[in-house]
Amino acid sequence: MGLDAFVLCRCWQDGRTTEPPVPRERIMTDDHGPYLDEGFHGALDEVFGKWKAAAACPHGDMEIARERISNWGGYRYLREAMETAGWDRFPVLREYLPESNDGDLPAGRAREALAELAAFRECAAVGTEVVLLDEDTGDVLATSIRAYGGVFVWDGMAKRRVGVDARGLFVVDESGRELFRALRCTQRRVRAGRVRFRTEDGAETTLDLTSTIAERDGAYPRRLRVVERPLDGSFFDYAVEPLRKVCEAAAETGNPVVWC
Repeated sequence: MGLDAFVLCRCWQDGRTTEPPVPRERIMTDDHGPYLDEGFHGALDEVFGKWKAAAACPHGDMEIARERISNWGGYRYLREAMETAGWDRFPVLREYLPESNDGDLPAGRAREALAELAAFRECAAVGTEVVLLDEDTGDVLATSIRAYGGVFVWDGMAKRRVGVDARGLFVVDESGRELFRALRCTQRRVRAGRVRFRTEDGAETTLDLTSTIAERDGAYPRRLRVVERPLDGSFFDYAVEPLRKVCEAAAETGNPVVWC
């Protein structure tokens, strides 16, 4: 799950498509492209859909650009950074970046959005990030996202939530009662569904958890550490770059960026 975006080509608007398989007067259009009007569906839906997807023009689905912006966690992390940097510096992005998979950014605001994206990327300080590390490898295992309260594991079977914030790795139960917290610890599977944490001072806590933290194919990191480190705008290139591509396409075509 995440946020995607696309921009339509101009082939339909400019009359440069192949002949559609249905009468043109029965074709409507909106920001999502041509579609059959009500009462003219049935068997022709599939025929029209195939034409639009692959035969109407050189652009698949009549889109000149389509990008995955980010999963929801990464996208909300970007918004948090923009808020930290100051939304007043990015008024167009603040107005048009969506909260869900709908809406659009008008083509007439695309160049302003591009300038704001460039300015954000040049920000030297957009706050700090709190991350959970595998202390042996330095790999980032989880990042604290404020919109999720730092939680990155929702363990429905064990009825536990695991998260990370500036005060450390934490485990809480369904009611939010804190069961464990530490800035640095080790973890060890005691048996299936049971994990033992040991803090730096030697205190041990054994909890019901479906799996150890960051477990993959039965392997898991043994030593965990929470650190806080500064962030700049370039860190968010994973989302800024696809946003830049769709905004450029909107500016060039005069068609809006459609969120989906």
